Amino acid sequence: MNRFLGILAVVGEDGTIKVPLDMLQTAGIKPNSKVELFSDTSNLFVRTAEKFCDICRTNTNTTSVGNQEICKPCLDRITQAAQEKSQTEAE
Repeated sequence: MNRFLGILAVVGEDGTIKVPLDMLQTAGIKPNSKVELFSDTSNLFVRTAEKFCDICRTNTNTTSVGNQEICKPCLDRITQAAQEKSQTEAE
């Protein structure tokens, strides 16, 4: 059983689709920002093309840490390394 979890949009004659602003905001996409579109055989994906991790350069959601934009995997690695260093120093 497939449950519908989104909204219905109509593809215009010129191929455009209107996406509600609140859905874009939820995804972290602001008006006039650049987005990346990609698809597979049954899905179309949209993501911001303006947020890159300053460490690994991956185009993904990032968190501001000081003046750096850092993705979750890099932030997790930094956190783990800091915890390991703290444990080593405590011993």
